[in-house]
Amino acid sequence: MSEEFDSNNQNYWWIIIIAALVIIGLVLLIILLCNRSSSESQLDGCKSADYPSKAENMSSDPNVIEVSLISSDNDVQILGGNATRLYNYNESFPGPLIEAKVGDELIVHFFNDISEPSTITWHGLKPDANMDGSVISQLPVMPGESFDYRFYLDTAGLFWYHSDINSREQVHKGLYGVVLVRDYDEDECYSLPTSEKILAFSDLKLGKNNQVDISYSDDACVRAEQQINGILGNVLLTNGVHNGCISVTKNEPTRLRMVNCSTDRFMKIVIEGHDMLRIGGDQGLLERPILIKQDSGLILTTGERADLVFVPRQDSVRIYTYNPRGFQHVEKDCDGNCELIDKVSFSDEKELLVTLEARESSDLESLNIPLELKHIKKIKVDQCTPVIPVSFGNFEPDENGDVDFFAFKQDKHGVPFDCITSEEAPIVVEDCAYIIEVTNYSPIANNFFIHGFSFQHLDTLKVTSEGVEREINKVLENKDTIYIPPKPEGYKSKTVVRLAIKFTGKSRNINAFGKEPTEYTSGGWIFQSHMLTHSERGQKGFIQIVGECDRIKYSKYSGYSNSYSNYSSADHSVCLTKSSESRNYGSKSLSETLDYITKSLITCSSYISSSDSSSDSESTRETRRSRYSSKSYYTNSDDHYSDSKSLTYPKYDPPSSHTNCSLSDESSLYKSTLSNSSMYTTNSSSKSTLTDSSMYSTKSSSKYSKSTGSL
Repeated sequence: MSEEFDSNNQNYWWIIIIAALVIIGLVLLIILLCNRSSSESQLDGCKSADYPSKAENMSSDPNVIEVSLISSDNDVQILGGNATRLYNYNESFPGPLIEAKVGDELIVHFFNDISEPSTITWHGLKPDANMDGSVISQLPVMPGESFDYRFYLDTAGLFWYHSDINSREQVHKGLYGVVLVRDYDEDECYSLPTSEKILAFSDLKLGKNNQVDISYSDDACVRAEQQINGILGNVLLTNGVHNGCISVTKNEPTRLRMVNCSTDRFMKIVIEGHDMLRIGGDQGLLERPILIKQDSGLILTTGERADLVFVPRQDSVRIYTYNPRGFQHVEKDCDGNCELIDKVSFSDEKELLVTLEARESSDLESLNIPLELKHIKKIKVDQCTPVIPVSFGNFEPDENGDVDFFAFKQDKHGVPFDCITSEEAPIVVEDCAYIIEVTNYSPIANNFFIHGFSFQHLDTLKVTSEGVEREINKVLENKDTIYIPPKPEGYKSKTVVRLAIKFTGKSRNINAFGKEPTEYTSGGWIFQSHMLTHSERGQKGFIQIVGECDRIKYSKYSGYSNSYSNYSSADHSVCLTKSSESRNYGSKSLSETLDYITKSLITCSSYISSSDSSSDSESTRETRRSRYSSKSYYTNSDDHYSDSKSLTYPKYDPPSSHTNCSLSDESSLYKSTLSNSSMYTTNSSSKSTLTDSSMYSTKSSSKYSKSTGSL
């Protein structure tokens, strides 16, 4: 009896143990499955780097996207150990994704809950002038205050938003997010992949206790190097995650929509073991795809976007970046003063951005992308098109090591942004075409961005004492941000990038004048280096737009008086009188303002010019002379900074070989696979077959990757 009881007791305990093991196994399985599906999970010990959040749409109207963005400071776990104190929108880092479709109205209720003024600017989007969010388009939103942005979305593509006040610090600390505007018909028409990943790249410079440290050194020469080279963070991020992972499907064509949200860091993007097909950029699709070989990579400057397609062929695919801009050095001269030199060093070191992990595998698919994509209307320019000169340069460091920058010249002297007056800034007429000539006098690369408009890259000129080398852009594309190559080696050398632009408002109000914004009006449209350290220290300017009466368009949200419609057929002086009354140009009398605008308005057949120097007040000019005429330029050569009209290279002459963009959207959609990659334009460095991409990439080199990639 006792033995039978012991036997039953043993069986009972075995049942309990087996049941417990089954329960534990089920719990572990559930945890594993939950971890796999959670965006906060670990992928084989690698944190998920999927885009963290999406803004909630509060509108029931299918054609309206209405969201709230609240800026605040919060702790974010970036590295092990102490959390990092950052700024962010809606407690999300990066800020929430705003997703919409072409034609939608975007309404953003912004509340500023940080301890300093802020605004939101819409990089690449085309809002009304007083909705742009720049420092001269609206008044600052003070702590505890709010502002409503409201405008329409007319272009498909990937864009981003960020603070435009104290942007070097506020953007670096996290005040940025992404806007995705879709055109579903366009995606279907061109057979674009449905598998899609958003990659917002950035960096952080972390110091003690994992806290942001972007302070300048007390050493004058080190300080100058910090300002020339900008912030190069020691922690790289993708969607706010360091060394994270994103799940993809092996053998499935995947669309990677990238944006460089870094403060100053340029990136050369390389997908290990794979070529890429660039199908789009800042303002949506290209006219035809460009094949990017893995040993060339793709340069993505600060603020710039790229729309890429590739087919993951491996279980794990790493995306790396190199520093394509280099590092400019500062040395002490014989008198012990810090001096910028033409010494730029480069590193072959690659840094990991993100790992794409293949969690599933599909049958091998070919990439079915048309050889011709979007029909883009070319901006027509010729030798008589007015020119807007932009000059990127800087002064020598002062005794503290501080370096002032400029993007604008007056009387052959560089003028930092704070010293540019509305009397000096160029004025353009709505609906007219212009050529922007961006000249770089530095041995290190830069980039150019203009708020509220897009342009088309024409050509790049390398100017030396021996002559001019011209590289013509071959693939038509609408852009708002572009790489500006360094000047060539040699005395009095420079690089000039020429861009075609048309200041068209369509259904929005683009008129802006006077530099100083009011509650309802904008002071102008900013152009700048989007290296935010440079921009903060003066490397930006602004354009003013005053349209003719019958061209002025006022949206119902702009705050302008509807009385303008009464003057649609009136003469120009009546229109200008109304404009000057509404804008309150400050100390200038109405008659002085009217006289100035009338003299400064430009027709489409003459070169752009600043107002006559005599219109400057003597005090303004004397202040500028005392501040900057005594400073030496980086090259110590005023000749080097000759006026745009007297440049030794020829005016823009459209080449007969320039791409003909008259194809209709539906014509010749030839299907092909990328196994025959020769059918696609490559980023060749050959002068005769230059593409837009080749100007963004150095020559192929085995140092980037030893493997042979394929799409």
